[in-house]
Amino acid sequence: MTIIVGIKCRDGLVLASDSQTTYGTSKRLDTKKISLVHFEDGAALVAESGPASMSGEALRLLQKKATTQKISTDDSPALLAVDAMRELRKGQSALYPGRHSLDEWKKFYTTEGRTELAVAYWFGGKVELYTITLDECVPSKVQGHFAAAGCGGDLAEYLLGEFCPKGLTCSLAAVVASYVVEMVKQHDACCGGPTGIGMITENPPDLKALIDAKEEIMTPPECRRFRNYTVGLLPQPTVDEFMKEVLAVQGQIQDKFNALTVQGFKEAANRLSQKLADAFKDFGDRIPEGE
Repeated sequence: MTIIVGIKCRDGLVLASDSQTTYGTSKRLDTKKISLVHFEDGAALVAESGPASMSGEALRLLQKKATTQKISTDDSPALLAVDAMRELRKGQSALYPGRHSLDEWKKFYTTEGRTELAVAYWFGGKVELYTITLDECVPSKVQGHFAAAGCGGDLAEYLLGEFCPKGLTCSLAAVVASYVVEMVKQHDACCGGPTGIGMITENPPDLKALIDAKEEIMTPPECRRFRNYTVGLLPQPTVDEFMKEVLAVQGQIQDKFNALTVQGFKEAANRLSQKLADAFKDFGDRIPEGE
């Protein structure tokens, strides 16, 4: 299973995920769940959740379709992902012809077979973020500025509501997304392993000028530069070092929060004890003699 977090920023978008994959009673902690999908004229970030065999096949089908397609509309990559998911469903049904009802398939796709893709890309001067589930096979556009998917999605949505205001920069959003993924990993046994981070960032004017001039520009591995934006995955050593800082800060904050909470509880308990004592005293004073 998985936790995926997506945050729209004022200068791009951040995707973050865990790296744990479960196979029955065993698990792996090194699965890459965010990938670059290459289009004819651009690239998208795609995060996957669900059984690795199914989400991986959906990603493979999407990549195969994307190489000959352009990002021509604000929903064309999302619709292509829908095609990939529908093809995956047809393949699953073909393995067991006539053996399962529609209700049985629906139950499978919403429980142990639940598979979801989050597709993020740049179009028309801004980022787009969609989610597609294997159950519904329709593109769901993220209308707000954040979204979460996977088995830890509910907890992640709550944490994002607490710590993710609208209009963050990509650098700050990466910190928030990493923190949220880490908290989910600590509380959901199906999520774990190193955190992965992908980013889409708007290119500043000086970088656009260099691209227009066809200057040679250093580009990190697993990263693609286009005139208006850069999309890629942060190197794992960089993410690991980054996570150490996030965890150190989180630990300091948690210690202070716990101390303040305990102190607040003590003060509240003292006030409540006095109120209870006064209430019982008043109750005793009002009891008629002889009763």
